Amino acid sequence: MLEIECKKIILDAVTVNQFVSSFPTYSILKTALESNSEYWVNLALGGCEDIDDLKDQQERLEAISKNKKYSQNVRHRALKLLKKTR
Repeated sequence: MLEIECKKIILDAVTVNQFVSSFPTYSILKTALESNSEYWVNLALGGCEDIDDLKDQQERLEAISKNKKYSQNVRHRALKLLKKTR
């Protein structure tokens, strides 16, 4: 009985790891950063803080940091992330 439960736990872990590794995180963040919604941009910036390599988002982060449409907080967060890419 214990052996069956252990196999199930291992299979569940593998399934979760496969899901996480195949989840399109970068595509979702890119889409959110390209939206014109401060809400989605703000959420995407939060997600970007956990990513080490943001060079592919550099242009969009620069555009957000200069766009007065977004709040000062959002622009400064984008600028902080932009400095991290350099």
